Amino acid sequence: MRKTLLLLIIVLVLPSITFAQRSGSFGSKTSTYQLTVNANVKSYSVLIDGQAIKGNRATVDSGNHTVTVRANGYYDWQQNVNVSSNQTITANLQPEQYQLSINANVSGYTVLIDGQGIKGNRATVDPGNHTVTVRANGYFDWQQNVNVSSNQTITANLQPEQYQLSIESNISGAEVYIDGNSRGNVRFTDDLRPGRYNIRVSEYGYRDFTTTVNLNQNQQIYANLEPAYARIQVKFNSSILNPKDKGASGKVEIYVDGNPQNGRSFQLMPGQHTIRIVSGGFSVEETFNFQPDQNYTIEPSFSLSIE
Repeated sequence: MRKTLLLLIIVLVLPSITFAQRSGSFGSKTSTYQLTVNANVKSYSVLIDGQAIKGNRATVDSGNHTVTVRANGYYDWQQNVNVSSNQTITANLQPEQYQLSINANVSGYTVLIDGQGIKGNRATVDPGNHTVTVRANGYFDWQQNVNVSSNQTITANLQPEQYQLSIESNISGAEVYIDGNSRGNVRFTDDLRPGRYNIRVSEYGYRDFTTTVNLNQNQQIYANLEPAYARIQVKFNSSILNPKDKGASGKVEIYVDGNPQNGRSFQLMPGQHTIRIVSGGFSVEETFNFQPDQNYTIEPSFSLSIE
């Protein structure tokens, strides 16, 4: 009887010990907590240990976890969090933008970024390519594509707004004057700032060519100079003609530089010319320097000198 009772006690005790061991194993189970992640921006997403969660709250085991918060236009925010209780953290995301500063080699300039004017010469821009335009009166626009990946300063080198003025003429070597100042001879070419200019092209023996140009693009001028002839008229005093010869004046021959002239009125290029008048057995000759665009009267005389 005692043996039977002892065996029964042993059988009852063993299961109790086994249950106790199992119960001890269940008691060491890892704790879980609520981790809530807020942020300083809207429409953000949360990753915990590299895995995206729905919303901004998750149930996690105690211990260290890597929390990442993402939002369009912002740098990723990441932090290691040691969770030992229900916990709320706030992610402070920084805008994904940079300072772009634009200097220039002139004063009084304005800046456009992607076609939009900015105030001053500094702007906060998104990373990537941007078209920067710099403008100033009297200068050509400066434009450059800038790839922004950090805070950056660029310098615009504006070129003076100049246009080419070319002057040609039908008279080689004619002198060119701009606003009254001699600038050389044709064919003339120079780069000038925009504006109005008074142009004169001159050559001795020709009428001046004058014009005014409003230079706002490359421009070419052709100066057609016209001769400034000296006008000559030959008169005969009746006192030296033979009154008995009705056609006496028609028998007088006029030569210029050895070339016969038809009629008593003619034009000459300015300069030195030799005039010779011949009638019968008499001839008179004289060399004279005729000026441009002047009128001259030649009147031969005939007299006797008695000693």
